[in-house]
Amino acid sequence: MRHHAFALLLTTALLGCTGDEPVSQASPVGSALPPRQPALPEGLDTGGAVFVSLDTTTSDLPAPLHGAPPGYLLIGHLSSPGGEREILLVPGVGATAVTVAPGGWNLFAVGAFAADGRGLLCWNILVGPESAPGAMPHPSTGLAITCRRWAVGVLGPVLNASGDAAPSWLQDVVARSQGGFELAYYRDQSGWLFGTPEAGDGVYLRVDNGVSLTPPQLLEPAQLP
Repeated sequence: MRHHAFALLLTTALLGCTGDEPVSQASPVGSALPPRQPALPEGLDTGGAVFVSLDTTTSDLPAPLHGAPPGYLLIGHLSSPGGEREILLVPGVGATAVTVAPGGWNLFAVGAFAADGRGLLCWNILVGPESAPGAMPHPSTGLAITCRRWAVGVLGPVLNASGDAAPSWLQDVVARSQGGFELAYYRDQSGWLFGTPEAGDGVYLRVDNGVSLTPPQLLEPAQLP
């Protein structure tokens, strides 16, 4: 599995990643309801611009879906003027979309399928308070990872894949050759992806064996000052 550094400006549209380079989906595109963001961390200067906002105009945004059967699609469908999206799985050409997650502050999603047709679908969700009525919460106030398994055409229950309460940025999900799936994420206590990391921050790996998720394994500790 490849792991990606996330200390980058957030410039990709919500759920708008393609190919194998998942990054965060916040976008500088002006939102009708920009978040009332906390004070910027030391060393970050946005020139007065809102640091994080969402794509509020594109109806359907595709998400990465590794190894999926032909015609399968994972989509973020716009469900509110402020940029909330529901996550949908289309299980084949002409098939009716299945709701993976109802409309909410759902960010980057990524899924993977094994050769036997089983899949794991994961996404980030903002869990903090709205920055204003109908406006997205800021990631620094809460960012969780949730997943659902797909087997024999049926979605399983929602799984909490975050290692702890710290904001965690989903990176990738891939199928393992020996069975199950690997999920990688970046734990970022500040929620900004900038500034000084804290103890315990870094890239983590969890394995889904189809029954449970293994405890988080720290792969790449963040460089502390």
